[in-house]
Amino acid sequence: MSPAVIILGLGLMAAGSYWEREASLVAHTCQVAEGTPPVPAITGLVLLAAIAGLWPRLRHSERWRRDSLLIYILLAIGVPLSAANVWRQLLPAVTSLSYFARPENDFLEFARYLPSWLVPTDPEVLRTFYEGLEGRPLPWVAWVPTLVTWCSFFAVYSLSLLCLVSIFRRPWAEHERLTFPLVDLAVQLAPEGRGEKASGVTSLIEGWLLRQPLFWAGFAAAAVFNITNVLHAFSPQVAAMGLGYDFGALFTQRPWNGLRPMYFAFRPEMVGLGYLVPTDVLFSTWVFYLVLRVENFVAQLMGYDIAGFPFEWPQGTGSYAAIAVFTVYAARRHLAAVIRSALGLGPRLSHEEEEALPYRLAFWGFVLGFVAMVGFCRAAGLSLQMGLAYVTLSFMAALIYSRVRAQTGVPISYCLPRRDVYWLVFDLWPSPGSLSGQRLKEEVVFGLLTVINRMTFPQVAALELESIRIGDRLRLGRNVVLVVILLALCVGWALGGWTHLTAYYSYGANVMDGGTTEGGWRTRQARMQWERLQTRYTSPVPINWRQTGARIAGFSVTGALILLRSKFLRFPLHPLGLALASTFGYHTWFPLFVAWMLKTIILRLGGPRLYRRAMAPFLGLAIGHFLLAGAAWGLFGAFNEEAAKRYLVWFA
Repeated sequence: MSPAVIILGLGLMAAGSYWEREASLVAHTCQVAEGTPPVPAITGLVLLAAIAGLWPRLRHSERWRRDSLLIYILLAIGVPLSAANVWRQLLPAVTSLSYFARPENDFLEFARYLPSWLVPTDPEVLRTFYEGLEGRPLPWVAWVPTLVTWCSFFAVYSLSLLCLVSIFRRPWAEHERLTFPLVDLAVQLAPEGRGEKASGVTSLIEGWLLRQPLFWAGFAAAAVFNITNVLHAFSPQVAAMGLGYDFGALFTQRPWNGLRPMYFAFRPEMVGLGYLVPTDVLFSTWVFYLVLRVENFVAQLMGYDIAGFPFEWPQGTGSYAAIAVFTVYAARRHLAAVIRSALGLGPRLSHEEEEALPYRLAFWGFVLGFVAMVGFCRAAGLSLQMGLAYVTLSFMAALIYSRVRAQTGVPISYCLPRRDVYWLVFDLWPSPGSLSGQRLKEEVVFGLLTVINRMTFPQVAALELESIRIGDRLRLGRNVVLVVILLALCVGWALGGWTHLTAYYSYGANVMDGGTTEGGWRTRQARMQWERLQTRYTSPVPINWRQTGARIAGFSVTGALILLRSKFLRFPLHPLGLALASTFGYHTWFPLFVAWMLKTIILRLGGPRLYRRAMAPFLGLAIGHFLLAGAAWGLFGAFNEEAAKRYLVWFA
């Protein structure tokens, strides 16, 4: 990787981070870095491909193709670290407790239990964070202890995840034959190169994607969808589909209101990339989502009105846990060999030289990272048992999300039980309603550390794994891919911190991220966590057996599906269906239903041949939406205040 490529990649990363700052945080018109894949990464790859198409010397250059994909890795990992679920989650979490303290709450009492190396404590630093500096210099010195602490934590967690997915890469890619659809998409979008067949690189479709006429037909459909929506936002008389339809709003009476939420989300990128998802996973996702709705309807019909039923997020946690058990069991021989080799009890694995990270380094890197994270929790004030439980659950969620991406390519980063991982601990941890001393300190620290699970670390793990896979596809040396990943992580963390702190102190966090006077959604999330603690502080909270039962049910159903799939190869329901439907099915079930329906019709009519030919317009639909709703509208909205008020585009 030449210095020129590094400079170009870092320049694009800096531009992408600033773009995310203006479009998503300040203007709040488009979440450009939240897409799967991230919009700036797709935009950069298409731009580099277009340059190659216009410049004859680059048109068939294998070096330009390779460098373009390395820049894609830089952008795919680095720019999301400036997105909504990293610094935008952390900074309100470490500042909100003191700033929003009022006589009617006990936030100031809680704040006394947070170590000074975890949060800033200067009242003026906290006040100006939310209200703006009004031209004064940013108080970087006051933030140094907090930034050093959390950046160190970010580094340990990110590198531990890199080690973990490196250990599982071989059993997933070569034993279970997971397909990595989003890797195929990136390789297909990259500039056209010579000798693909000879180098062993296969394509989703024959020929370069951007040269396919059907690709541009799908792109045109995305253009019609987005242009009409934008015109409708400014001129309501223009007919447009909109971003979705709330069908559940029609059900206002019992028991029919038990079918809510029934939202038809119009997500072109999910329909397009959903075409790459295995048919049985698509089928199972929408079926299980409707099953969950029917469960609530039947409960209402029988006279039961249970708050939170059917407890979708807890069922998703149980489903994830069952998939985690299966994942470890399926790779048990490989894991045993890795552990024996790392401990010096067995020979070095013959294929270890092919891995991005040597197994011994990956194993000890993960172990040391895990221990360091538990030590971090312990030093902050958690008990050893709670630290072990929380860190284990966090790694489990990231590992299984990475597997879901590798197996299905589902284009969404929210299909994991991020909220329930910390609610699980609370639900099994009764509160007597009179917390004090060590118990109160532990609950306050745990309340702060729950921000970790609202952050984008599972997506980072999946992107690290996909980057390693791109290196495999291009037959790059292990050092090249690792250097690019590490560079993306380091620069991405730094850019994310800088863009957010400068924006918050320039404008005030109260009006950032879609906020008006008391902060946007991430600030509200932080306050909700402290309000939950307030309830536990003042009122007895027993063990939540209903949600615990839902987790057991999700685990049992998913385990049964895994067993049935192992016995009956044509069993139609896939275990991932419940996991996807119960974690973020509200926004994914309908577009995945549309993708399943169209894909099934295509396969019935024309078989594999028609399926491959029809892939181009579906990818054109997805890429068109990324480029038009994400890149074009995101750039326009970043510098136009009126756009943010008219039309908000959300990627996830």
